[in-house]
Amino acid sequence: MPALIDNYQATRMELPVPVTYTVQQVRKTDLPEGSTIFRFPESEHFDLNARVLRLLEDFKTLKDNWDGDDAMVPDAEAVRQAESLVRQLQRTGQRVYHVAPGPNGEIMVDLREKSKSAEILFYPTKKRYVLFPSEGQPKQGEYDSSALKNILKWLHE
Repeated sequence: MPALIDNYQATRMELPVPVTYTVQQVRKTDLPEGSTIFRFPESEHFDLNARVLRLLEDFKTLKDNWDGDDAMVPDAEAVRQAESLVRQLQRTGQRVYHVAPGPNGEIMVDLREKSKSAEILFYPTKKRYVLFPSEGQPKQGEYDSSALKNILKWLHE
């Protein structure tokens, strides 16, 4: 492989949304010769789940009876936990299919992969998950942060 020369020309990358990137020159003593570093400013990371984060923000403005059938306002802690989960999933590269408020103040986070789906529900007083296989009966259980790894593993099997 030929040795790379100090060439810090930025090339255009095709991404679904515009992303600004910068190239920093590194002292030759920091990295092996020929290395190029791309540094993305923290606030400009590609936001895989931007749409669902905006929806969660909108849920904070709902009032009681938001659905016309006496639905409770989404619980503030449930919304916060759903936002935290979506951001955690973003860091792992997992796309969130959808989020939705429920009639009892809960927030549902919907994950899908091929013909399977997983719903994680944040209620005011509990957290649950439901796994929907492509065939057979759904499986449900209590959700905690340790369950997430197994849920994602199941979803991608």
